[in-house]
Amino acid sequence: MKIIIANNRYFVSGGPERYLFSVKQLLADRGHEVIPFSVNYSKTEPTPYQSYFVDPPAGPEQVYYGDIKPMTPRRIMTLLSRSFYSLSSRNAMIRLIRHTNADIVYILHCSNFLSPSIIDGAHHCGVPVVTRLSDFHLFAPCYLFLRDGEPCELCAYGDFYNALRYKCLQNSISVSLARVGAMLFHRLIGLQSRVSAYAAPSEYLRAKVVQLGLPGNKVHLLPSFVQMTPNEHETSEKAPDGLGDFVYFGRLSPEKGLDILLKAYALFLRKTPEPIENQPRLVLAGWETDESERLQRTIPPEIQDNVRFAGALEGDALRRLVGRARATILPSLCYENSPMALLESMSWGTPVIASRIGSLPEVIRHEETGLLVEPGSPTDLAQALARAAGDPGLIAKMSLQAQQEAFSRFGADLHYDRLLKIFGMAVETR
Repeated sequence: MKIIIANNRYFVSGGPERYLFSVKQLLADRGHEVIPFSVNYSKTEPTPYQSYFVDPPAGPEQVYYGDIKPMTPRRIMTLLSRSFYSLSSRNAMIRLIRHTNADIVYILHCSNFLSPSIIDGAHHCGVPVVTRLSDFHLFAPCYLFLRDGEPCELCAYGDFYNALRYKCLQNSISVSLARVGAMLFHRLIGLQSRVSAYAAPSEYLRAKVVQLGLPGNKVHLLPSFVQMTPNEHETSEKAPDGLGDFVYFGRLSPEKGLDILLKAYALFLRKTPEPIENQPRLVLAGWETDESERLQRTIPPEIQDNVRFAGALEGDALRRLVGRARATILPSLCYENSPMALLESMSWGTPVIASRIGSLPEVIRHEETGLLVEPGSPTDLAQALARAAGDPGLIAKMSLQAQQEAFSRFGADLHYDRLLKIFGMAVETR
């Protein structure tokens, strides 16, 4: 099977891209030809198909919206085109399909930078499209059903004027208006009706989008997967005496609740009777951004020596960091959708302390494979940190069970079988 995988970025910058390269390898190992399609940034991984990639809306180094400086009229028009309907992206998809004679297009992320018009490009060629739903972009202008650090579903059933009222994107009425206009335009032309199937990584998201209007027969559960085998974990044993760090890894952005994490960690250290230097450190790993710089400025002086920003880590470096950690912390404020950080942490034998929100309780069994805390509560999270720091027996038990469940529930073979079944249904219904 010849499979085009389309995503805004073709280099590792977070969980979606780690999934991209993992599923690309998974499919290739089983004899399929995988053809990437993306935006051509300077960090883009080399590929024979790179000439079909579309130009970035701004410079090759300006990957995210916040990176685009200065915001010139030309760049604004390019961004609007990509958000609404980009003929250049549509035509690039058509050229790629014709060149490769692809059987199916698997879209991960295409909003704003690659353009949803690529759906029309595949439709024009008679090639079915499967879209992976990593967020709520079809129903929430801000993608996350989140406002001021709390869940908000005012736009869920099409009342998008609320996104303008609260300036939900970039705290800007103009940016919010552009996003809302694009969503309404896509609904007007029936763009999503040209998608043959949707893959939802969690049951929480699957049920939610069906409730909000997607056809139930088109939305299929497809949990993400981990590739490691249990033997590989032997290279990343826990730190001696259980003194591993607390680790967060992933995107450093407000919806991840990192302000709450820093407050909770400070509260944990202030209340511990032990010397601070004997307590687990807090390590945050992710791309250096304006948000990471802001977070570093908010760390209370008395705990600065215990907090480390490790930058972007991948591969063995990330595995070693997380595999030796006492626990991974996911203090999310938004409706999380089975993030790769959760599954990877479990597969490396590290339990997760996470917010009781979205799909996270669907994966984590409280006190069995991790701990669940009230979202947005530094006090509740601090208590969980203290428990993890003071009970190495609990950590050992949860570490073992987390790893066992990662492989039994989220194995690569299971993901492959489900994905190919979805592809098969998409082809048959085309």
